[in-house]
Amino acid sequence: MPLYKFVNAHFSGEIGTKGGNRSAFVSKLKSNVRHTLGKSAEKVTTLQERLLISVSASSNAKETAELTSKVFGISWSAPCILTEIDEEKVAQEASKVLKEIKAREFYIIVKRSDKGLKIERSAFGKKVAELITKKTGIEGMINSQTIVNVELVTGNKALIFTGKFPGPGGLPVGSGGKIVLLLSGGIDSPAAAWLLAKRGCEIVFVHFHSFKEIGKEKKKIAKIEALISSLTPWLIKTKCYFVPYYPFQISSHLVPDRYRLLSFRRFMALTSQAIAEKEGAKAIATGESLGQVASQTLSNLASVQESVSLPMLRPLLAYDKQEIIALAQKLGTYEISLQKYTDCCTLFNPSSPATSSHAKDLKVFEEKIKMEKIVTEALGASEIFEYG
Repeated sequence: MPLYKFVNAHFSGEIGTKGGNRSAFVSKLKSNVRHTLGKSAEKVTTLQERLLISVSASSNAKETAELTSKVFGISWSAPCILTEIDEEKVAQEASKVLKEIKAREFYIIVKRSDKGLKIERSAFGKKVAELITKKTGIEGMINSQTIVNVELVTGNKALIFTGKFPGPGGLPVGSGGKIVLLLSGGIDSPAAAWLLAKRGCEIVFVHFHSFKEIGKEKKKIAKIEALISSLTPWLIKTKCYFVPYYPFQISSHLVPDRYRLLSFRRFMALTSQAIAEKEGAKAIATGESLGQVASQTLSNLASVQESVSLPMLRPLLAYDKQEIIALAQKLGTYEISLQKYTDCCTLFNPSSPATSSHAKDLKVFEEKIKMEKIVTEALGASEIFEYG
């Protein structure tokens, strides 16, 4: 018989402090946890400031707790034992935990989530510790590294656990609306997607590629799919529009060299806005960082923003490159991003790029290349793949 049959998953602090709309956030969080765990979870219920997950007989509670810790909106999760609020019963179950981990000493921490309970925490903990020592011979010590946590909650329930898996915090994906994010093969945009998902955004990716079509030859986009796959556990589920940029490339010679990349960025923004309108998304997002390259000066960012009516979100705007790399390494996307791949922005990068621009000048070039027609053609040749 497995020792742990439940997972104790605490809400992030932000969800815990929500007022009248808290139930909507909790409902979305429960839905995301169920999707992530699949058949590992028999039942997911709300218990004050936590989710209590009943683990299926065929699953491992520790593995289930670790999976749960990947869900935005979770502060931490832990495999736990559920029993009644009774000193003898708590001591009995805690003794099993200590024997399993071969503990030589322990320290017990009791928290009372149900303030209506007429129980004094320190007295309850002291009595449980005495009973544990009597049952097992294991001594309670104040400075012990082995912590036995006991949470006393509503419904006369006691949750017993030791180690915790730290969660990402934030808000449940989907609670903050939908956005369309431009995904390159580089380091920055996957990190931007993670940060926006942490704020509750549902992500729809758009990737601009150099192929006429992808079709069944998905090996062409293997790197991009690897990036999406590494992010999907955090994003719950997502999709990606693969859009060919050849319609722009064919006419790009009509745009002066130093403005070509900016015109291309406006082409991507316009195309992404059309996709956002189709998806019901409220914003476009990129992995741009202020001043990182010539096309990302404040003037040039403003020129690109002017091309669309939707807001363009840039969660990495104030990050420097080393901070972005550190985040990518943490997420496991950094090494994938280093793989060889034809990046569209590199293709249109001039030898002497414009560091300052005006939207009215770029519009003149776009009239020459018939930008609206180019966007329509690119959208017509796009392909959609779903993940998660």
